[in-house]
Amino acid sequence: MKKIIISLVIGSFLLSIHPVQAKKFIENGLFTEYQYYMYEKTNPSNFASMRVIKIFDSENKVYYNISPKTSFYFSRDYEEEDLNITEQQLKNISKILYYGYGYNKQNTDEFYAATQYLVFKTFEMYTVYIKKGINEPILMFEEEIKQIEANMENKEFTFENQTTHEKTLEIEDDYIQNHFTVQGEHIKVEELESKLKLTLDGKVEDYQVEFIPKKTCSNLKMWVNDKTHLFHLDEVCETTYSRTIHYEEPIVEKEPTIESKDPEKTEEENKNPNQEEEKKEPTTEPKEPEKVEEENKTPDKEEENTSKKENVKENQPVEKQQEEVFVEVPSTGKQSMMFFLVFGLLGNCYYVFKK
Repeated sequence: MKKIIISLVIGSFLLSIHPVQAKKFIENGLFTEYQYYMYEKTNPSNFASMRVIKIFDSENKVYYNISPKTSFYFSRDYEEEDLNITEQQLKNISKILYYGYGYNKQNTDEFYAATQYLVFKTFEMYTVYIKKGINEPILMFEEEIKQIEANMENKEFTFENQTTHEKTLEIEDDYIQNHFTVQGEHIKVEELESKLKLTLDGKVEDYQVEFIPKKTCSNLKMWVNDKTHLFHLDEVCETTYSRTIHYEEPIVEKEPTIESKDPEKTEEENKNPNQEEEKKEPTTEPKEPEKVEEENKTPDKEEENTSKKENVKENQPVEKQQEEVFVEVPSTGKQSMMFFLVFGLLGNCYYVFKK
């Protein structure tokens, strides 16, 4: 008897240390005529249907079923367990829950049903429909589904490593601003109304920037009853990103250097520096026709003329000196040749008669 009492005391003590948490959930029948139909992609004949309901707890927090093909039972107790979905599924579901029901005043029952539908679709082994009956392939709440998908469009982390010549960078990305805390050494971060302003101090070349999620999404729990798993989350789950900003000094173009003017020059020369060059240029005057013709003489003719002169001098006697006769020499080549022939004959005749 004593042993039984002791074991009961110990058991109650252990239960008081580790109490079993249980929670009841409430359902709100939204559209009794509609159901979720989930077909296995590998075996379409194997499908399950679930009522379109809204699940919430006593604190009016909204929950979603993350167990496809399992129904919700509001009369049972649910126990809290660790979340057992993949990291990628968690990221996808967290974005659907954030940008789905309740986002930007999307508080209607249609948006809740559309959000639950998109959660089921993250489990890619199923094809999901919302319809009235099994033989009606009609997807209901299409407008709400498209609106949630539009809310999530381009909601990804897109900041990459980059090189800049500016010390100030502006990040105009509401996804980063809403879901991340930005920090880094030698960087001043200012959170403005619609953008983040990063100011580099210029002391280093490579700046390491950390993008830390505002919601760490670690140690998340879900509520379980048999095969049904309920989940609540009001924030996007992301991982920490590390990026590098490489800073380079801006390239300054050199201005062309202007040569200093000579102070000794006059003001007029300084005003017109080309004036002196213009003065130095030689003026080309046309040559006289006679000079041009004389310059155009060929070397052969000049040699011939000089040889004839020498022959005339050799024929003259050495003892007697001839009287100097000054005769104008024609300028042209033919005239000069005739001149020397005539002059030679006359000279010989004069010498004979005189002798």
